[in-house]
Amino acid sequence: MRRLFVLGVLAATGALSLAAAAYQQPAGQAAPKVVASPKKVAAKKAKKTANAKPTLATKPKPVEELRGLVYSETPKDERTDPNEAGYPWYRRTLPLAGVALAMVIVLNVIF
Repeated sequence: MRRLFVLGVLAATGALSLAAAAYQQPAGQAAPKVVASPKKVAAKKAKKTANAKPTLATKPKPVEELRGLVYSETPKDERTDPNEAGYPWYRRTLPLAGVALAMVIVLNVIF
């Protein structure tokens, strides 16, 4: 076990030194562009495929379960609070949106 650890550390050190040497360029020259290796491209494709398989294997949630969670599945009368007019200004939607917009404008002017 210890031998594998030492070999892993040596391999990582060697790879790091090779990578550092590959990206050193003489003064006055532009830095080289990093190009994705075929192994990295294959790894990304494998990861996307692995992430998509559980999605294809599971059933979507029923519409009743999405009610109240998804905007388009919630009836319009349940989306709004009928008592909002009786709340103080700091608990209502429009006054808070106005305060937030004013703060954004003031901070953009200052900075």
